[in-house]
This record gives sequence, C-alpha cells and structure tokens, in this order.
Amino acid sequence: PSHIVNELLTSVHGAHTIKFGGEFRHLQQVWRQNGNQSGTVNFTAGSTGLLALPSGNPFASLLAGAVDNGGLNVWNVSHYGAEQHAFSVHAGDTWKATPKLTVNYGVRWDKFSPTWESNNYMSFFSFKDNPGAGNLPGSLVFAGNNQGAASAGVRYPENEWNGGFAPRVGLAYAVSDKTVVRAGYGLFYTQAFYPGWGGGMSLDGFNPSIGFGDSLAGYQPSFYLDSGFPAYSKSENISLSADNGHSPLYRPAYANHLSNTQQWNLTIEHKFGQKGFASVAYVASKGTHLPSQMQPLNVLNPSLLSMGSTLNAVFQPGQQILDGVSAPYAGWAQQLLSGGCSPSVAQALVAFPQFCGGLTGENENEGTSHYNSLQAKWGRNLSGGLYVEANYTYSHLTTDASSTTQATAEYGGIGAVISPYQGSRNMSISPDDIAHVASIMAVYDVPFGKGKQFLNNEGLLGHVLGGWTLATTMKFTSGMPYYFRDSQVCGLPSQFQAACIPAITGNVLAQSWGNVDVNKPMFNASAFTPVSAFNGTYLGTGPRVSDVRGSPYRDVNISLSRKFMVKERLGFELRAEAFNAFNAHYFTCDGEAFGDCLPFNPDPSSASFGVWNG
Repeated sequence: PSHIVNELLTSVHGAHTIKFGGEFRHLQQVWRQNGNQSGTVNFTAGSTGLLALPSGNPFASLLAGAVDNGGLNVWNVSHYGAEQHAFSVHAGDTWKATPKLTVNYGVRWDKFSPTWESNNYMSFFSFKDNPGAGNLPGSLVFAGNNQGAASAGVRYPENEWNGGFAPRVGLAYAVSDKTVVRAGYGLFYTQAFYPGWGGGMSLDGFNPSIGFGDSLAGYQPSFYLDSGFPAYSKSENISLSADNGHSPLYRPAYANHLSNTQQWNLTIEHKFGQKGFASVAYVASKGTHLPSQMQPLNVLNPSLLSMGSTLNAVFQPGQQILDGVSAPYAGWAQQLLSGGCSPSVAQALVAFPQFCGGLTGENENEGTSHYNSLQAKWGRNLSGGLYVEANYTYSHLTTDASSTTQATAEYGGIGAVISPYQGSRNMSISPDDIAHVASIMAVYDVPFGKGKQFLNNEGLLGHVLGGWTLATTMKFTSGMPYYFRDSQVCGLPSQFQAACIPAITGNVLAQSWGNVDVNKPMFNASAFTPVSAFNGTYLGTGPRVSDVRGSPYRDVNISLSRKFMVKERLGFELRAEAFNAFNAHYFTCDGEAFGDCLPFNPDPSSASFGVWNG
C-alpha cells in the first residue's frame, strides 16, 4: 500500500504565473515466502562414476539415490515488508517577459529514503571484523539495535542523501510570426532504485540457508535419498559470521545518491505559409549515478592471472598451504564447503575470502551516459488532399552502465564483464543505441466523389470510388550494436569478475544485411583476436559493446479506408491494411521481451560462431 499527500498552488501576478507545491509518499510492499520447505535435490554422473574416468550417469545416480547436491528453505521469518519515504518540493514561474519572449524557470527538491524492513528483519554486509573468519573485515549485520554485537545500529546501510536540488529553465522567443526559437535546460532525479523484485531486502541469518554439496570433485555424493537430508539446524543464526561461506546483501553507503540526468535542447521552428512547417533541434543529455555493476568488492586484480591454473587448485579441509598460498584462517575450507562454495586458491586471495561471489552493490549507481542528437521534422499539406510528414534523428548514446534501465535486467553479456581494475573499458556504445531513425507518414484523400476533382457528380461511380483515404507509415532505422565474448575458452576463475572480450582486428560481417543466408555464418572468426590467446590467463582488450551493427529495420505499412454514415449518429468504417507490405526481413530474437538479444552466436570460440539462432 501507499499513502500519498500532495498539494499544488497557483498564483497569477501580472506577467507571472507562479506554481509551487509538494508531496509526501509512504511506500510499502509486503512479501510472504514459503517455498522449497520440502527440499530440492540434483543428480549428476559423477556420483556413480569412477574417479578420474569419464564414467557414470545421472539417471543411474537417481536410481541409486546418490544425491550430488541439494538444499531446502527454513522460513523462521516468512512474512516481511519493505518501507520507504519520499519527499518533493517544487516552485516555478512562467514569465511573459515581452510579447515575443516567454521564460519558464524553477527548482525542485527530491528525497527518497533507503528502504527498510518494517520489523528490522533485514541483514546486510558490513566492514566490521568477522570473529568467525579470523577477525578479517567483512561480516553480516542486522538492522536495528536488538541483536547484540551483530546489530548494525541503523535500519539501513546507506547514508541518507539530501542534495536532490534540480533547477530548470526554458525560454521561447518568437523571432517573427512564423519563426520560433526554443531552448531549455533541466536537472531531473529519479527514485532510490533497487533492481529486481526484492526491494533491497535480505533475511540471511533469520532463515538459515541449508545446502549440501558433493566432495572428491563430484565423485562422492552429498547424501543418499533413503537416509533423508543430513542433520541440519532450523535455528536462526544472528551473528556476525552467519553468512560465512555464502554471499551477503551489499548495499553501498553512497548508493542513496539519486540517479539523475541533465537535459538540454535548442529548437528552431518555422512555418511555411499556411500549409507547411519544419523544425530542427539539438537534444542532449548526461546521465549520472546510473544503476551499474562495475565496482564489486570481492575481486582479484588481473595481474594475478599470471598464476595460471594454480588459481583453480582447491584446498582440502584442514589444509593450511596450497601452491604457496595460505588458507585465510583456520577452518576456512570446511566453512566454504558447508556453504556450497569452492575453497580455491583464487577464493583465498580475494579481499573477503569468507564470502562467495563478487559482493556487487545491490543498488550500486556509478554509471554515466552521454546522449547527443540532431532531430529534424517537416510536414506539409500538398495540393489534391495529400499530407506528408517526415522525421529524422541522428543520435549517439554511450554509457558505462549495464543498460539504460536496470543494472540486473538479465543483460548478462553486457553488465559486470569488465574488471574494476580496468574500469575505463566500461565506456562504450550503449546496447540500445540506434544511430539513424527516419520515418515518413502520408495521408491521401482520393480525388473522386462529391466535392473532389473527378467524378464529383451524383453518379454511381462517384459514390463507389469517392470518400476513400489511402495512408502509409514508413520507418527505417540502423541496427543495434553487437557484443562478442570468447566464453567457451575463457577459463577465468569467477573471482576476477570479468569476461574474455576479443579485440576486433578486421571486417566482422561475413554477409550483407541486404542478402542474408541464415545457413551461413554472419560473422568472420578471423576478424577477432585468435581463440588460442585465451588460455585462462588473458582477458582480452575488446570493447564491452562493439560498433558492429545488427540488422537494420525497414517497415512499410499501407492502409485503405472509408467511413460510411448510415444516419447522423450511426456509421461504420471499412478498412484494409497491409503491415510490412514489402515483407522486409529483420533479424532479431523471436519473442524476446527482456534481457540479451543474440540472434547470431556472438562467441568467436564456438564452432557455431555467427550461426543464426534467433
């Protein structure tokens, strides 16, 4: 539920129209969780295989009841809710400075609190020392002050930000009765955003995460079905070490700084006689503090890639040194195994070895974007009942954020693929950049029938052919950018939080978009860094998103219609329409609504690289 109070007042004084007001919102969302209480189990070939031999079968493991891994949920807290406050105050004035000049100016202040759980049923990452991890920094703390040493002392980890002041100014100047110049600038803030559907909540510690994993590299089952799940505790674990071997929720202290965009434009409009008009505009914006996935805390420096396969070596419980690397603290390997995490050398070297995963901020907002465009529009009523309007936009959008919307909207190949130690490589063309967009609309009233040029008598032919309207809409755009990843041969430990991105060294497109044979590869593998360069020790130097464009969009729609009046208040319309009238092909993903669109395999290391899979 939401509770909203707002007010808007308007005052007119001579040439000034002043408006001011404000709003308060109390936002709430409630969740009820009860899934997977009976548990889930998985079977693999290794559980019935012979050590170091390609053998075993997952169905044989199922029949034998040999469980590779499994888990279940314990819901000590199943009903919880997120709350948030939002405030805004604004004031503005529209000033008719002269008969030709109108100025609009004002300022707005926005504030969104971080989200909190109604009863402090929330836990999150803290830099406090962790007594269960040899007092290394990094622990799990609990909202409020009622959990002893594990209390966070606050309801949420972010520092509240109060700097959301947003000035705006715009003007319109009539150069003549047919020419107007408009210009404007504004700063706009959005809400405190938490990607996904969880509202930035975590119940770790309140609800134990029960998981069972295999051993001996998958050849020793975690347990057998006829024995049931191994013994486990249903009790809450309200301690600083509750998430050791797991991955706590991380909400950066700075992340309440609201995402914002600065927008500015300059437009010239001109009217040609009584029948035509044209306009040309420069429109631009700069996004700051956009949702991102660029600054994980638990990440290795790419300089450690020189260690090669040593990074994948796994500590055994009780082992203190492996390949010259010491276990971070006593009992570390067993602790990670109990949480379903591999105690590898790479994991031992990260900043917080007690936690699995990259510790990327849930609401990290370090992204920026830059947009520049030239926009032109022309329209005219031509003689003989024909109206034509045309629009054209040339634009360029670059960003280092995962996308222009959510940081974690399943754009897996675009976000979180550049090491934070190489952060400058994040800036690239936006995945949804479209450089050229042209559209044409035309409406033609056929010149037959009553009041028209031809067959304007009351004859039968005039009645049959008259009154029809022929219309068309056309849209032509350039393609969207592709990205490329050498995924099959990358071999990097996940602790580097990076993908293998090959450099582009030649002409990527193997075919013309105007004549595509889907039975042949669309891309040239030879146009990239050789696959042999990626051997588990090389990240590549390619762009996050390339300037190779996908299939251009061509669409022409045609309609023919006529309205018939039976009597004054009753009529009907007869219409025939042809969509994509010339059957233009657009190579994209069938039914893809969210996430990555990969109509052609983008992995140069794959045998099916460039093959159509849309």
